[in-house]
Amino acid sequence: MSNLNDTTTWRRSTAGGIPYRLVDTSGEFQFNDSTVTETYIIQTSQLLDFMLESFPIPVIKKAKNGTKFIFHPKPRRLGNLAALSTTTISWKAFEGSRPIDPFGFDSTAPAGTYDEFCTLSIQYSTGNQEKGAENDDPDETDPETFLEITCSATGEFLHTTIPNGKFKGAEPDPDEDIAPGQGPVVEDDPEVALNQGPPPPAAEDGDGEEKEIKERVPVTILVPQLEWNIRWSHVPYNFLRDTLINRLRRGLGKVNSNRLSWLFNAPVGTMLFVGFNMSRETSWHPSVGIVKPDAKLDLKFIEKNVSIPVRGGDVKTFGHNDFFNSKTGTWERLLLNGRTVYRTANFNEIFAI
Repeated sequence: MSNLNDTTTWRRSTAGGIPYRLVDTSGEFQFNDSTVTETYIIQTSQLLDFMLESFPIPVIKKAKNGTKFIFHPKPRRLGNLAALSTTTISWKAFEGSRPIDPFGFDSTAPAGTYDEFCTLSIQYSTGNQEKGAENDDPDETDPETFLEITCSATGEFLHTTIPNGKFKGAEPDPDEDIAPGQGPVVEDDPEVALNQGPPPPAAEDGDGEEKEIKERVPVTILVPQLEWNIRWSHVPYNFLRDTLINRLRRGLGKVNSNRLSWLFNAPVGTMLFVGFNMSRETSWHPSVGIVKPDAKLDLKFIEKNVSIPVRGGDVKTFGHNDFFNSKTGTWERLLLNGRTVYRTANFNEIFAI
């Protein structure tokens, strides 16, 4: 049996080598979510070390190509259950009769004033997961492991005119996908026929054929767009102030010059960087390395991706530098004084140190 006062006899220890005694375990499982609570006894002097092991500070990693990235290690996991990671830790004195001084504020206190041990209540949850949590060895240099990405659909209505088009009669296109019952069927029942409206006129010579347009016809074209929000929750403030803010300023109002793997391989020229929000955050982490103080960034991108089928079964993509030409009725690259409307930038460099 282990001796409470001799931590060398304790069987359990964390990955960082902190001895602990497991007192209790409880939890709750739902269809997708789960929470588990463990109760530990540890030495009071190792409380801060346990906190830092449970909520690791950001570190700098180097990719194979030499580029450096800020990597955010995931919170301490529950054993081999990778889906459950630490969300909250609460602590108190072990016996309850004596206080604890885990931060050494009262260094001149007489011996026995403070308890040597404390009790921890550690809550694990599935709600604190990011990409790669299911992988025991995630790619530490992949920005997707520390970015929170959300998007919403929107669009722009383009009011224009169409030249050289053709009108087609009321006869259905045989290649058009029409569900049963959608055709211009007229019921025999007079009441139903009245609600349905008058029957279509009898076909005349030429009905269903394409007719040339002799004048410009106004039309409304919907250009689908996606609004992307890229959240970087823990940005070292010194890095933001000295390096990152200049990259963001240079990228404002520009489109991507290469594919963006962290935005689902977005094609070149389809992502317009429209702005960012920044707020500073304080933390209980000690002022070591790159962590203090830090900031939170929300990067805003608008995706314009007009996909037009071309011969051979391929699809041609038109982005922010392509505009609808009302004279030809096609999407074309627009040049102003020999240059595109939007300049380009390499947004992959945003996250490199």
